[in-house]
Amino acid sequence: MGWVLARMVDIDVPLDIAQYAEGQRFVAFFVLDQVQDAGKEGTGKNVAQYLCAMTEPHDGLPYDYDQIRVFHLECQKTPLRNRLSRARSERRTAGNRDE
Repeated sequence: MGWVLARMVDIDVPLDIAQYAEGQRFVAFFVLDQVQDAGKEGTGKNVAQYLCAMTEPHDGLPYDYDQIRVFHLECQKTPLRNRLSRARSERRTAGNRDE
């Protein structure tokens, strides 16, 4: 047993949402739902929709996260171009993971 500094831990974020980090650090992510994507490989594959907690990549902040983002499947006219996109983003929402 011991302590770990949060800045020393990297979260294994799915590539579908990692590309939207925009220089921010992921603190946590949760799967909200699974939706069927008819265009993904043409098989109706399930795609996860995510809620993410993020923060600036700085040490010594008095909170664990300051942003909440929701990613959902954006359906295009051509199903092969369906992709995850940011549905909602809340900034200046400081909080701690244990709250």
